[in-house]
Amino acid sequence: LLDDKMGFIPVGPLKYRLASNERDEHIKRAPSLTFGVDPVKAKALLRKVIANTIELWGPGAEIAWAWFLSILWRSKWLDETPQFPLLFVIGNASIGKTEFIKSICLRLYGMTLDPLSLPKMTEVGFYNLSNSMCNIPLYLDEFKGEMIDNKMVMECLKGNADGSVKLVGSTDQFDVKSRSQRSGLVVTGETRTTDNALSSRSVSCDLVKNENTPLFEATVRLCDDLSCAIVPLIQQWADLWPLMKDRRTVLMRDWKTRTKLDSRQIQNYAKVCATMDVVFPDEGRKERFLNALMNKGKDSEETNILAKMIALLLFLVQARRAFIPCKYNS
Repeated sequence: LLDDKMGFIPVGPLKYRLASNERDEHIKRAPSLTFGVDPVKAKALLRKVIANTIELWGPGAEIAWAWFLSILWRSKWLDETPQFPLLFVIGNASIGKTEFIKSICLRLYGMTLDPLSLPKMTEVGFYNLSNSMCNIPLYLDEFKGEMIDNKMVMECLKGNADGSVKLVGSTDQFDVKSRSQRSGLVVTGETRTTDNALSSRSVSCDLVKNENTPLFEATVRLCDDLSCAIVPLIQQWADLWPLMKDRRTVLMRDWKTRTKLDSRQIQNYAKVCATMDVVFPDEGRKERFLNALMNKGKDSEETNILAKMIALLLFLVQARRAFIPCKYNS
């Protein structure tokens, strides 16, 4: 199997270096691969890529990266609490959402897949795709306002956030299997969802475009080594899960005292913020994520038609009382 004396082995169209103790032509098992990336250099590379994307697309990129890192622990988050949020990436058609996700973020997982069209998805296709990988994001595009009327799409999106299980097979043949959605979803669109139930199951980031082509091209080149960098980083981060849980608890306790938003939304933002806080500590991140959470909550209130109607009814009742003429007994 060895490609040359330097210990490289072909895997598909690529070549990988074998670990030094695996360079034996007579091994009868799958060999161990080494990516030769120092964990310190790998972490510096990822930090540089994140900093560049924030400069290119604004502070919303930091929220996206926090989600892309936290999804590595999606299975653990679902075991801890029965939900892991979707990621909504919002921006105009020419903002570069596809380039941000496909050419940069997904490279962390060694992928450069084109987005799947959400309106064309079927329920079976949706579950097959979301079960094809584990703790690696599935990229869906073309989320639009009219999606709220597509019951199948909305239920699939909500079910993914809830870690729902689908029964497949034939009940009369006693061959029924439960299929969970093992992949988290990143969804792009030009507008936020107006469905409060879906909004409470997601974190959102708004991208703005910085026309810095040289920086974008340099960042894409840096991403060539991202998939190699993530291997030593995962090994280094293996014992960080308890710290992430504790950090989530601290953030939730603080944010609940400072905002009246739905606890599920607070928990979603706390999970992704806690993950990035442990991996890349930053004292100011807590406030940035809280501001993003409060702005999202404000948008949800503004798009909540029922809340608007109730508020209007209260106003009308008060106005009616103000203008009812008093009746005096003669």
